[in-house]
Amino acid sequence: MFKVAVIRQTLRKELGLKIAEIDKEQATLDGGDVLWTGKEIFVGVSKRTNIMGAQAVAKAFPEYPTMTVMVPNEALHLKSYITVAGKDVLAVGKSRIAQQLLQSISESATYSYKTLTLEEDTAANTVFANNVVVHQSDNMIPKSFPIFENKLDTRVTCDFSEIAKADGCLSSLCLLITKIKHPKNFITTLQDDDLQKHVNLDYLDTSSPGGTINRSTMSKKK
Repeated sequence: MFKVAVIRQTLRKELGLKIAEIDKEQATLDGGDVLWTGKEIFVGVSKRTNIMGAQAVAKAFPEYPTMTVMVPNEALHLKSYITVAGKDVLAVGKSRIAQQLLQSISESATYSYKTLTLEEDTAANTVFANNVVVHQSDNMIPKSFPIFENKLDTRVTCDFSEIAKADGCLSSLCLLITKIKHPKNFITTLQDDDLQKHVNLDYLDTSSPGGTINRSTMSKKK
């Protein structure tokens, strides 16, 4: 609970963000089950997220249509198989489970989406921010990496293979927030050496607060 309190205080007091609290003790919700496409929200009902958790998301964001997707018991969560990889683009794995989840999303979606089908399910866990797709490095997804190279222009690669051994995924390692006009300094244990080891810095401006992506100096990968 200490970690939750620290995060809550940082988001509310330091960043000035509105916090939506889950008011039902029986509700369970994992961020890995919440897929926001920019237009609507899909919540995976899984071992980690129940219907009341999905209802809490719908209550917190009434301006967006919210649909539930049943995630098989053998799956960890929804975003292990499907994430957003561009405007109106969904990255999806090639496995039976991934395709079933995509079918469920397609049947309930209010909007239509293009799909980027990848050889490895793990490759489908991407982060899309500031019109840039962050995806795993070539040593982690050797079969899917060429697909990203051929299909995406603006992207950043990240090697977190050690964290992945403990079932860590890319979308679970970050918290996306709106742009802050006057960002404050935040305490972190992340060092420049860590960035050099794990992130392709050709596409990151580490002189900016938080290592924000600097599109003015970014060249496009093809």
